[in-house]
Amino acid sequence: MYILHLLVLLGTATAFTVPKSVSPPALNSALSATTPVSRSAFLKSAFVLPLLTTLPSPAFAKFGASIYPSPSEAVVDKDVLGSDAVQKSLNNVKGYLSTARGLKDEVSKNSQADIIPGIRSGFEFSALRSDLNTITTIFDEETQRATDRVNRVIMQDITELEASAKFKGEGRSEIRLKNVVAKLDKLEKAFEELLAFV
Repeated sequence: MYILHLLVLLGTATAFTVPKSVSPPALNSALSATTPVSRSAFLKSAFVLPLLTTLPSPAFAKFGASIYPSPSEAVVDKDVLGSDAVQKSLNNVKGYLSTARGLKDEVSKNSQADIIPGIRSGFEFSALRSDLNTITTIFDEETQRATDRVNRVIMQDITELEASAKFKGEGRSEIRLKNVVAKLDKLEKAFEELLAFV
């Protein structure tokens, strides 16, 4: 009887004991349902994207538009412009423009004209580069971006012009003549563009 009573007591105690194998119920929350987030994804969502919305827009030009200031947007230091050195260089550049036009007129009248001596004497590189650099000093930094580009075009055009103007043997062909005239046109426009900034 005593043993039977003891077994009843043990059974009652066991009924109130929580099994160790039972785990707590899963939390029904957004946190528990979220998949693991990589470092790059976190940075994009928490830092990079919000930062991009606050940064100034990059200076990309619209399709077909120039990324350089136009002559109408040029910022010129009038005091420097009036200096003797700048005025001398400006007159020299106007002379280079006249030379380009004169050479074009020469080959238009005589397709076999040898314009190499006129190119070398009319566009002496060291003097030309010095004049271009002197004129550049009258502009602000943003305008200089545009004039530096024009200056590079001028120097390159003269180099290409001399190469295309050479001929030997049977003389200058029609195709070669058109090439020379086209390069003289391009050079003329480059000088005109530079002067338009002043």
